[in-house]
Amino acid sequence: MTERRRRKRPAAGRATAWSVKLESGNSHRHQNVIHHDWRWIMEKSYSADLRSRIVDHIASWQSRHSASRQFGVSPSCAVKLAQRVATTGSVAPARQGRPPGDGKLAPHMAALMKWVHAEPDLTMPELSARLIAATGVRARPTSLSRVLLKAGYSLRNVWPAPSTRGLSKVA
Repeated sequence: MTERRRRKRPAAGRATAWSVKLESGNSHRHQNVIHHDWRWIMEKSYSADLRSRIVDHIASWQSRHSASRQFGVSPSCAVKLAQRVATTGSVAPARQGRPPGDGKLAPHMAALMKWVHAEPDLTMPELSARLIAATGVRARPTSLSRVLLKAGYSLRNVWPAPSTRGLSKVA
């Protein structure tokens, strides 16, 4: 007879290894991750009021580090904010994220829209295969779906998909 071993749960007062890593702050990987799939998500910028107060504190001949201590922000925030004001003259935060309109699918939008308009029941994997055959650009079906949603197309579920039934169009 085999014996099964069970993992012991920690006692009520003991911290698990996961919570110790979070509380210790030794690893930025464990401290700043917000999303459950371990993707980094940018936090919101500080308010314009706080940013202007930091700049005013620095402009009154105080050090950048003392401004960071005074207002409870990181020293790098105060330093970068002072550099931004020196170069641009504004306390407004810079735009976050990738600039819109750039991407490998942008030059091929006309062809994609033409194919979808001509054959509305085209599935995303079929559209991906057609794009590879015509232009040599490899794009995942999710990327194609995202681009077409931004272009104003809506999704329509077709089940089972035409390619799995051996049909070219849904009747």
